[in-house]
Amino acid sequence: MAGLLLASFATMGASELFPRVRVTAVDSPEGWRQIGVAVGRNSSDRVAANYAADLSLLQLVEFVNSDARGASLLQAMNDFHQQTYPSAFAYMQGVAEGTGQSFTTIALSNYRQEMQEARNAAWGQSGKETDACTDIFAAREGGVLMFGHNEDYGAEFFDGLTWLDLTLTAPDGSVAWAVSAPAYAGIVPGYGPFHNTYGIVGTFNVLFPRPADRLTDRTRLASVAVVGFSVIRAKTLDEAVELATPKTLRLGQNLNVGSMREKRMATLETAPGGESSLLDLSNTSANTTQFHMNKYLRTHPSEKPNLTSSINRQAAVEAMLPELQSLGARDAILRALGDTSHRDWPIFRSQLAPDDNENVFSVFFDVTAGQGAYWRHRADGTLYTPDDAYWADPVASFEIGVVPR
Repeated sequence: MAGLLLASFATMGASELFPRVRVTAVDSPEGWRQIGVAVGRNSSDRVAANYAADLSLLQLVEFVNSDARGASLLQAMNDFHQQTYPSAFAYMQGVAEGTGQSFTTIALSNYRQEMQEARNAAWGQSGKETDACTDIFAAREGGVLMFGHNEDYGAEFFDGLTWLDLTLTAPDGSVAWAVSAPAYAGIVPGYGPFHNTYGIVGTFNVLFPRPADRLTDRTRLASVAVVGFSVIRAKTLDEAVELATPKTLRLGQNLNVGSMREKRMATLETAPGGESSLLDLSNTSANTTQFHMNKYLRTHPSEKPNLTSSINRQAAVEAMLPELQSLGARDAILRALGDTSHRDWPIFRSQLAPDDNENVFSVFFDVTAGQGAYWRHRADGTLYTPDDAYWADPVASFEIGVVPR
């Protein structure tokens, strides 16, 4: 059974969620390579279109092809990930095979933030901050734990997403675990929301630490995307936190995680070298509403300035807190995620200048009841404000902890 691979594909319409890929494979590097091949073959056209419009990725290809410092760092990161995260590396190899893209391009898409920071340091550039994504958490009396997430990115990424339903087996073919996750073009699952059959759910927000040695350091090489991949197999909240904080972490991110079985919820900030700060939100003895965007709140590494969108989104939620505290958990979360009160820097984003990001989807997790939902709206050049009818009609609903069918 070592070669077990079962794959099915479902192409969804523009009004639905994403093109969907279901794959069953052995939980081994070779199994993950096979998954990558299957995903790559299904998404090759979308990946090609996404990459052709992805100017920052094209700049990274130029960096490693024209600058020995970039080539050296890429080789070091490849060597590190192949040794330390062999399943993630094998998945990337499979995607390259399945899409027909060069492995260099696929690797750079998975090491994007780390390589951008190195390029900026090498070429004396400040870099463009893509401070995108918002999480809202609500704990309410009676054991209610919920959180929601706006996934924001540039318009070129909207159609590059693929919904992955992955079932991992033991060598004898028996199901070991499964995970569902939207995946960006060519990027490992886990660089975004996920839910697995252990009852763990998670989302990630990009953070922007700025270590002084971001070009030369060879001791911290773990990319945030690949670390996210490692988290999707977590069985408990504590294991998710441990997996998200390796001492080899090059930069950092915000992991938001819930455990349906343990009735726990937390938000974690990570920084270079695995420095971290955990805020446990599991206490339901009183009503609590919290948030996280793309700016550090509790950990204090050197950080990029001018995260204008995050600063304004935080201010909008802070102004809403009295109202949010008076609402039930679900209503509070969706009220905040759909806010457009700041015309230039709304929480629900429509890629209208000066904001260069749009909402590519929203997701909601009821950690207590084990249920969730996704919504999508394609930006059309106007400011869109979600209403009750929008939130009442998700494009997909799911049960947490259930093997995807």
